[in-house]
Amino acid sequence: MSKIKVHLAEEAGFCFGVKNAIALAEAEANKGEAVSTLGDLVHNQDVMNDLKAKKISSITLDDELSGTVLIRAHGVTSKVKEHVAKLAPKMVDATCPMVKAIKQQVDASFSDGALVLLFGHAKHPEAIGIKDGREHVVVISGVEEIAKQELVKKIKNAKSVSLFSQSTMFVEGFVELEKSLLKLRPDAHIRNTICAPTRKRQSCVIELAKKLPLIIVVGDPKSANTGHLLELASNYTKAERVLDAVELKAEWFDGIAEVGVTAGASTPDHAIRAVINAIEKF
Repeated sequence: MSKIKVHLAEEAGFCFGVKNAIALAEAEANKGEAVSTLGDLVHNQDVMNDLKAKKISSITLDDELSGTVLIRAHGVTSKVKEHVAKLAPKMVDATCPMVKAIKQQVDASFSDGALVLLFGHAKHPEAIGIKDGREHVVVISGVEEIAKQELVKKIKNAKSVSLFSQSTMFVEGFVELEKSLLKLRPDAHIRNTICAPTRKRQSCVIELAKKLPLIIVVGDPKSANTGHLLELASNYTKAERVLDAVELKAEWFDGIAEVGVTAGASTPDHAIRAVINAIEKF
């Protein structure tokens, strides 16, 4: 019997922001200093285990801030950053440059007096950092929220309105939100700040899902962008998410000759390769 043919998405696995954060953490650890990250550096337990083996720990604000403390790739609020800078012997900001760019644009719009709408997940650390505790920066997850009367009133009465996005959100979801907002405020300032790697990753998984009977998404269940990939693939074909090769189930591949594989932005290459190797053995 011939082995299953695996099609790896053109864009899958670590994005620049994650690579940058890990490189900064490892560079500090190589200096022989105590290194910790404020919260999980990235949303992937496999990566966090690797960092732990390199003496890079994960802490909270309740812990003692000793040695070098890294701000994670998702970013934090200004208040948290000031707290770390004041108490930690050394702070390294590993916030993704693209997330920083979104924050700067939101800050500028807010300073101009605009009501800022951020397409994102209210409890996601990136959205929390960008909102930065400000009442007139409103995080919304979809068109159903923009239709709520209280928000409609705010939008219509605001001096100006701007729409941005968390970097890892659905492209299609942003387009729908944009259309709904423009009906309420034709003069709204729209800026699709979903990052290029996320856009490419989403378009690649859709392309694979349209022509293959099964898509395997490799990534941590805590990863928002991994969840988005699973949801997108499920719109077109059968899709399953695994953290690693151990979670693969043989019955998924019964009668299947070709499979697509993609991975979230915080999934390491070795995990992707292990999954592909395991699939080819079924």
